[in-house]
Amino acid sequence: MATSIDRILSESPDSPCRRTVTSLLKRALALTATHGTRAGHAAPQALTRVRIMARSCKVTPTLDLGFDDNAVEVWANRNLDLEKEACDLSASLLVRGDAPSLRVEASLAVSRSDPAKALELIAPLIGPSSSLAVPLRARAAMAHGGALSRLHRADEALGSLGQAAADFRRQGMLADALDAALTADGALAYAKRHEDRPASLAELESWARQSIPEEPIAVAMVLTRRAVALGELKRFDEAIEANRRVFEIAASEYGEMHSLALNARSNIAVLEQIRGNLDAALAMHQKLLSMRLAAEDGPEGIANSYESIGAIYTDTKRGADAEPYCRKAMEVREQKLPIRHRDRFRPYECLALALGLQGKQEAAIRTMDRAVEIGCEAHGRQDPTCKGLTIRREMLAIGGRQRATGGPCDAGAD
Repeated sequence: MATSIDRILSESPDSPCRRTVTSLLKRALALTATHGTRAGHAAPQALTRVRIMARSCKVTPTLDLGFDDNAVEVWANRNLDLEKEACDLSASLLVRGDAPSLRVEASLAVSRSDPAKALELIAPLIGPSSSLAVPLRARAAMAHGGALSRLHRADEALGSLGQAAADFRRQGMLADALDAALTADGALAYAKRHEDRPASLAELESWARQSIPEEPIAVAMVLTRRAVALGELKRFDEAIEANRRVFEIAASEYGEMHSLALNARSNIAVLEQIRGNLDAALAMHQKLLSMRLAAEDGPEGIANSYESIGAIYTDTKRGADAEPYCRKAMEVREQKLPIRHRDRFRPYECLALALGLQGKQEAAIRTMDRAVEIGCEAHGRQDPTCKGLTIRREMLAIGGRQRATGGPCDAGAD
């Protein structure tokens, strides 16, 4: 790491672009030291982004990334998977200042947990009258497209993301161009346009291998998305193989505890779960949970592992075994992730099913009502997530009524 730092600090120290990059690097390293292993698992990925940005400065010596000091703070937190810290910091800094670069980074920070807020932050910086320099304008377009994507406005999102990717590539900002392209792929996924995604991601993977050859993580990021696309098409063998390649790349370059390697393991376990190999999936999830806890992985990954184990136990009618895992997932999401995070409803749904399996019908319905409330508030009443939660709530209620009258739908039956 020291060699990379020395090289970055020694190249064009008077360039505005270089000054921004060194500020990003120093702040990311300071945060890694402060947060220890919790941020440390993401440090190689953050350092990779800084290195690629440094090459962008060299390709275009006059490039000015436009970051102010506050934007640097938010960027560093966000790229070290310190999501709650990035969201909280954005809110406090925006009270004191309103620089365009801060609005852009704040929008990117809250985009996952509160896309409507992200859109509100970025909207004033978008449009033909924008006076932002090209790099910052492209980042604004990427933030705009990402927020639209999460609000399921795919056609609008693709326009902004396509422009962002084109601007980034013209500036030689390859890591950001890749981010914009992957976010565009996410917009296609949200819009359920699955059929063409594996082919388009294969093309993007080829571009990543050619454009960013020194950074294996770029290829791993594309392969991760390709694996998801294949899974959505029920091409499970191909999806598992793609995840294995991600694991091999991430583990060999950055270690088995890197977030990409851990996520690849998780994805393989989920695919085995979908295929009905529940014993194998449970063993994988339990091992992964112990690894994530030992590594002090990000809270979302830990919550996902708890929820996955709880889901397998509910699938196999073991409500009492599922309940503690659902409650631990709830604890992590409530205490360590932004209050408006889009997946905050998941442990409530998990717990409701676990309680229902134990015959605790009133508690199950109350908990499921809370899942519906949180999920519909975060996703919108017309979103499939909200509609699905509402349907599952009614099914849970019907099951309880049938058990009370001796009906056939006994959720606790073997």
